[in-house]
Amino acid sequence: MATTTSFLSLPPEIRNRIYMFALTPSGVLEYFENDASSGRKSFFYAAQHGIVPSGHGHSNHDTEYNQLQYVNRQLHSETAGLELKYAPVLVFNGLPDPTRPGGAQALRFLMSVSLKRRAWLSYIVIYDTPALPHESFLRDTPETLTLLDQICSENENLCLCYHPPAWDLRPCLASIENCIFNGAMYALVLRGDDSARLFNPLRGFRMAQLLDDDDENYPLVVKQARAWRNTVSLKAVNFRFFPRIMDINGEQSIGPGELAYFYYDSSSVFSELADFQLEQWYKEGL
Repeated sequence: MATTTSFLSLPPEIRNRIYMFALTPSGVLEYFENDASSGRKSFFYAAQHGIVPSGHGHSNHDTEYNQLQYVNRQLHSETAGLELKYAPVLVFNGLPDPTRPGGAQALRFLMSVSLKRRAWLSYIVIYDTPALPHESFLRDTPETLTLLDQICSENENLCLCYHPPAWDLRPCLASIENCIFNGAMYALVLRGDDSARLFNPLRGFRMAQLLDDDDENYPLVVKQARAWRNTVSLKAVNFRFFPRIMDINGEQSIGPGELAYFYYDSSSVFSELADFQLEQWYKEGL
């Protein structure tokens, strides 16, 4: 007489292998943070895109990715939070309110999970995207970045990729110049690096000279960068800052794409150091 074997009667090693297949997303998991006062839990959902943030209307923000944990008590005890172990990338961009700093959101999450689950994480992407990005140097606080840096130092297998608000790269000459200039500003403030002599019109210029100048006619983002000086000393090599790569329509792109064709056609207007530094920033970060 044939017997029926239930799923929960399978050996644990077989169940764990099934959980791995069931809870490994095909793309990234994006964080949706509910306020504690709402009585609803925060959760990850499967974003219908690559690492580029979806924004409202492009993904189902109402569907938590890990539904296995709600089947019964045993599955809850065995699978709750297990998606963190198998997700290749976790994205934090302030949702449901993308005007909130993504770094603070990621920090709240990281502080809420156990050290065991934190050790599962491999790649986190943070977007700090205000309504007017070029009028904001950083919306996260120095304390937030310092704590994220500390967590990265304690978790060497974790790579944290942070996209600041005033740093993007588009396929046009003015944007490339602006990206180099703002990159030098972030490098000085966040890493203490003022070694770059970047593009030809300002050869020999040092960013520290500009931030030491209290001229009130400078753009708001420069004034904010000046206020940030000497507030952080980030050391973790796995805490990286990257420019956002944008396409010709101003939409965020997954990779250099058309930017590469434009850039290499225009690279003669930049110094060799600027060419090298720009490529390093969008490939490796600072």
